[in-house]
Amino acid sequence: MKLKIKCEESRYAEDKKAFIITGWDINEPRSRFYIYSNEFDRGFALDGRNEVFDYNKQIMFRSHSRFGMRKTVVTDIGLGPEKQYYDGHYTENLFNITWKDLVAACKKIKPGDTTEISSWDEGEDKITHNLMEVRKHLNDLIAKRTAYGVRKEIAPRKGYQLVWSNQQERWLRGGIVTFKGEEMKLDANYFFAPYTAAEIDAVIDNLGSLPIFAYSLEAKKGFLGRPKEELEKHLEKLKTEMDIAEMEGDKIRMGTIAATIIYVQNLLNQVGQEHLK
Repeated sequence: MKLKIKCEESRYAEDKKAFIITGWDINEPRSRFYIYSNEFDRGFALDGRNEVFDYNKQIMFRSHSRFGMRKTVVTDIGLGPEKQYYDGHYTENLFNITWKDLVAACKKIKPGDTTEISSWDEGEDKITHNLMEVRKHLNDLIAKRTAYGVRKEIAPRKGYQLVWSNQQERWLRGGIVTFKGEEMKLDANYFFAPYTAAEIDAVIDNLGSLPIFAYSLEAKKGFLGRPKEELEKHLEKLKTEMDIAEMEGDKIRMGTIAATIIYVQNLLNQVGQEHLK
């Protein structure tokens, strides 16, 4: 996705430049937004019809028209808790472009010039690394997640945070990118994956379980009372993880998975014996 930017002289003050921003047609009034040069430092821009906010590594565009239904807008991002009321239609769009990059692009052009800026998710649908190596690397990172507590890490390059879901018993990729050099606070069930979204999505279903959950007493207690079909399904998943760990030569992970396989197999045997009674 690209945003188009056009610089104009402001009609409201001689010392300000106006920047027209849109993801569509730069000449279409209904699809464009304005910011002014004196608004660069505060992280948001307002005019009579539009609002542009710096929002969690994205730019949020809000617009309203003076016709139709009544809409309440809570302006609690950078403006405080006050409410503004508009009579009219209300739309909201998010673009994967940071306010910092938008401002940098605006500062490079003068009145009459136009430019484009690419969103940070451009190229995230591409696979440039060997997927076997990606999976092995991510499993190595997962194997280190053996302790509870929050830790700080610096992103070595652009990537995404993955979080372990106990309910789904799988890893999930966050939708917001983490940039190179950014400091992260990661809980025990999070880790950082320095790859594109496409590379992560291609291997995420074949990643090993979170060690502190999958091989813990808490997880083993969770197997108790489960139906035979669920135990069999989980046993197959563990065997797949064992095959991957063996192929990658990870003896530590092989040992912990093997212990859990034995535990689940014993539970299945107990279920079978009770069925025979």
